[in-house]
Amino acid sequence: MRKVLVVAGSAKDFSSAKRYGELLFVSYGSTNLTNLSRHIADFQRILSTLEEAPYILVSGYAVLNALLIMCALEFYKEIEVLIWDAKKKTYSDVLLSKEMLSIENLSLIGLHDDT
Repeated sequence: MRKVLVVAGSAKDFSSAKRYGELLFVSYGSTNLTNLSRHIADFQRILSTLEEAPYILVSGYAVLNALLIMCALEFYKEIEVLIWDAKKKTYSDVLLSKEMLSIENLSLIGLHDDT
């Protein structure tokens, strides 16, 4: 079964994300944001045990979500990110790839200027 990685293991109800796979909380309780290398190592360890690319449910600290996405893109060519749609009261999945986030690609679509 595909995994859904969740950064914030809070009291929030993530049950509607279970339709994408088994929820796996990758961060618990109080979080030390000044020791990001520990989080990166934890994320890499977790990702190395997975058999297929996980979904990443965006919730909690933005910096930890960004690090988790960056780590996942080192392991997998593409990942899917789950984003809460408050109007529909459900998650929407968005595909991200390493290629999509490359400087070359951002330059092509006008989001990066080399000058």
